[in-house]
Amino acid sequence: MRQYLKEEYPINLILAIQYRNSERVSVPSRITDDILRGIEYAISTLKEREQRFIEMRYQKQMSSAEIASAFGVGLSYIYQFDRMVQKHLSAPNRLFPIMHGMNAYIREKEAVECERTKSKRS
Repeated sequence: MRQYLKEEYPINLILAIQYRNSERVSVPSRITDDILRGIEYAISTLKEREQRFIEMRYQKQMSSAEIASAFGVGLSYIYQFDRMVQKHLSAPNRLFPIMHGMNAYIREKEAVECERTKSKRS
């Protein structure tokens, strides 16, 4: 079992993403309400099955065998699915709110939209 799975949620989820992306991701120094909202937002953009997996694996800290049983699949599928979920959470549109919080994500989106508007006017 990966060591990060022994941590409490949401640290375990952030560490799983960090493990997958080693040099690109650092764990926030503290988990603020804003970062929690960013994590919730990122998870809400995933498919329902992926959301359920995160709840089981990271929030409830269920074992791979327990998750496989709940999903009605084999262990090898769960290992692959875990990697896929981590990959999906590593996409820039999900990773940014997880690492920097929802407020920073909203400011970033507004800045990008402002730049697009300026470009269209030019």
